[in-house]
Amino acid sequence: MAIVRGDEERQFFGELLDQLKRSPWRFIGALISAPLLWVSANTHDWWAVGWFALAPLCFAATGGGWLASGLVGLVGFAAGAAAQCYWLTPLPIGSFVLLGLLAGLVCGAMEAPLMMRLPLLVRPLVFGLLIAGVYALVAVPAAMPGEALVNSAMARGLFRIIDLPVLAGLLALIARLASELYNGKGEGERRLGGWVGMLVAGLIVLWAAIDGLGVKLSAVEKPEGGRQLIIVTSPADPEKTTREVLGALGRGSVALWPAVETDSRAKADEILAGAENLAREKQLMVALTVSDGKNWRAAIYDRAEKPVIKEWGIDAPPERVENAQTSAGKLLMGTRWDQLGTSDEEIVFASHAKAPGGDSAEVFQLRQTRRRTLLEGVPQVHAWPGGGAVIDPQARLVERASSGTGGTTVKGALINTRMPRPEQGVSKLYKPQLRWMQDLLAILAPLALVGVLIAESVMAALRLKSRNAPELELDPEPPPEPRMPAQRKK
Repeated sequence: MAIVRGDEERQFFGELLDQLKRSPWRFIGALISAPLLWVSANTHDWWAVGWFALAPLCFAATGGGWLASGLVGLVGFAAGAAAQCYWLTPLPIGSFVLLGLLAGLVCGAMEAPLMMRLPLLVRPLVFGLLIAGVYALVAVPAAMPGEALVNSAMARGLFRIIDLPVLAGLLALIARLASELYNGKGEGERRLGGWVGMLVAGLIVLWAAIDGLGVKLSAVEKPEGGRQLIIVTSPADPEKTTREVLGALGRGSVALWPAVETDSRAKADEILAGAENLAREKQLMVALTVSDGKNWRAAIYDRAEKPVIKEWGIDAPPERVENAQTSAGKLLMGTRWDQLGTSDEEIVFASHAKAPGGDSAEVFQLRQTRRRTLLEGVPQVHAWPGGGAVIDPQARLVERASSGTGGTTVKGALINTRMPRPEQGVSKLYKPQLRWMQDLLAILAPLALVGVLIAESVMAALRLKSRNAPELELDPEPPPEPRMPAQRKK
């Protein structure tokens, strides 16, 4: 009896080495997604690239084996997140690493035999759900693909239904569908041919081009019939700036000043007195915030009406004026980007003490505000030192100026617009309608990953055990002895 044993261990490590030898081009493909994500997230005009930014990464992470695909996913997703929000302070390096690790596990798990048994059209769905769960778990909004698609006329309505992690998962699903069709190596599948996957990828790029060009060629309609709006972009002497531009605009205008920081109570009182006198004299509304070094005050002066003033400590949590009934409608007056969620207001005014901190930060903050506007249907007007913006109820950027320059600014004020009107008949939301899906995926995605890894480990162990089981070989039977012919009896 002989015992036959295999050399599965050497074969296993040999396969891993082969995966890594064949994978250098995959890392190059994965890293192509990083500049695409940077372009989509950090520029005003190239946001449509977000539709297909994950495609090179998904093509590189498909069909390379579980180790190579996992490493490609780790590098690609971490680099993409860093490229999108490199400007964050402090930089969340730990979040980038965690995102890369979890996304790499997803990419590796998709190459496991257990997942390859799924039908071809089901695998992209599973991949998209797992990636959505990863983004929901890491929860860095600025690092999520598709964050810039609030500019898209085709995708804008999605933000009333789903949140950023689910949208990121949807984009990953689309890109993975193209890569799966191109690769076509599932168990028992007949390869369709790479041209099918490339055709799908081409259609995604065409979709993005149509969306981007359509938005660029269709001008945003500016508000008509409303009161003239003045957004002062220079905090040096906002009263003087407002007086200089009022000559061409006349009475009844609405002026928003950026937050003014002073070093004494007397100087702050002087600025507030100047705003009050201007409102009474010119019959206009002036909204501003001012600091005396110890306290902040938000004030709304509406012609000769009694002013609305709220005061809070400079180190205390930010406050805001809510439900101020003015001639411009019911108003919310705030100071920070992250505290401008509304309740019953018809318009939001925000007077900021500092610019967002660079062009990329400004682009992101405006998009965050626009997504909130989509949920609430309330227009917003912002002023900060060196810039300002007007957002209509459909989350479109009606006017924007940065660094006090541009065709829409005159003498340090943004004046080429009118007060936007609130959207009527819109049910106000405070989070997307399917926000529960994001929370559920954040819990289920890690559990599903652990389940796949455990199941695959158990199956691999069983396969190895069955291969290594001793196989008995019986010794061949000896040939029968030749039989002597029988002798005849005499």
